[in-house]
Amino acid sequence: MSNFCENIYDCLDTIRCTFCVSCQECRDCQECYFSYQLKNCQNCIACSNLVGKQYYIYNKPSTEEEFRKTLALLQSSNDLWQKAKNVFEKIRSESVRPEGQFINAENCLGDHLQNSRDCVDCFDGLNGENLRHVLSFMDAKNSAWAYALGWPYCELCSHTCVARDSMNTHFSFYVHSCKESWYCDSCGNSSDLFGCIGVNHGQYAILNKAYSKQEYEVLTARVIDHMKSTGEWGEFFPLSHCPYPYNDTAAMDFYPLSESEAVSRGARWASPIKSKNTPNTSDAPLHISEYDEKKVGKERAQKNIDTLLAAVFRCPVTCEPFQIIRQELAFHIENSIPLPTIHPRQRHRELMKLRNPRESFERNCDECHKKIATSYAPERPEKVLCEACYMKHIY
Repeated sequence: MSNFCENIYDCLDTIRCTFCVSCQECRDCQECYFSYQLKNCQNCIACSNLVGKQYYIYNKPSTEEEFRKTLALLQSSNDLWQKAKNVFEKIRSESVRPEGQFINAENCLGDHLQNSRDCVDCFDGLNGENLRHVLSFMDAKNSAWAYALGWPYCELCSHTCVARDSMNTHFSFYVHSCKESWYCDSCGNSSDLFGCIGVNHGQYAILNKAYSKQEYEVLTARVIDHMKSTGEWGEFFPLSHCPYPYNDTAAMDFYPLSESEAVSRGARWASPIKSKNTPNTSDAPLHISEYDEKKVGKERAQKNIDTLLAAVFRCPVTCEPFQIIRQELAFHIENSIPLPTIHPRQRHRELMKLRNPRESFERNCDECHKKIATSYAPERPEKVLCEACYMKHIY
């Protein structure tokens, strides 16, 4: 999750960063590369746990000339760029970690929370209050067991997946501007719905049929009594009702499962598509400078661009074919970033693997040994510090 960023690439959990590449857990940074846990830094390469620094390489002071020279060297070769990414992995693995990523968070348990209070087992949220077991939110209050709440405000929602501008909505999926709604899917601008799908500007409806207010109240009471007798009341839609394969959804990012695990829980699973007409694939893309007319001339660059945009590449990890699109190429040329050789989905999966699980564990601070709650499991090898010890480490 990255917020309020511009011109960033291959970054994860960054806030207010610009012109940054392959950075994670960085905030208010500019032109930083292959770095981890930086705050208010500029022009850094392969650094970690720095605050308010400029022109640093491998956590050591540098000069603007040395920074530009090192960056130009990395950008001159795809192999050197990849080696820098490998160095970043080493830097990341050896860096000390704070117990959690919190900004102005009071009485909160979870990770990546900003401007929030009284949130327990919550992750990836901004402006939350009194939440329990909520993943991904902005401007949400008094809600529990939900995913993607807010954008704008939501309140009194539970067991709901993707709700926008809604209140008192429960056991529902993709609802916006709804109130007093239960067991609904893809409804908007409505109130007092029960078991409805695709209703817009509706009220007092059950299974998409409108009733008077009195009829609605009587019938919903009967339906709820029946659902209680069958054990359905209070449960979200069964996983078997999901129209999408588990491995094609965001759930795979947050809670990865194997095919056998997903199927055993009633989910669908998408097998790789095997095309009878397998396209001829090309070699890896050229160095990014070969597509820049400022460096190789307009004629040569255009010829290389035409060849690239028509080419089909095969991912060395998944064997899936993929292409480079014009907008993507323009971004890479502008920022002198090597073109990818791996399928977009696989790149996304590899990035998501760098994130901690959405789960809280109890372990001890690795310096003062007091108990802390963190998303780092006790058996993980990283050095994790409580807030006080981490502040001493970086300041």
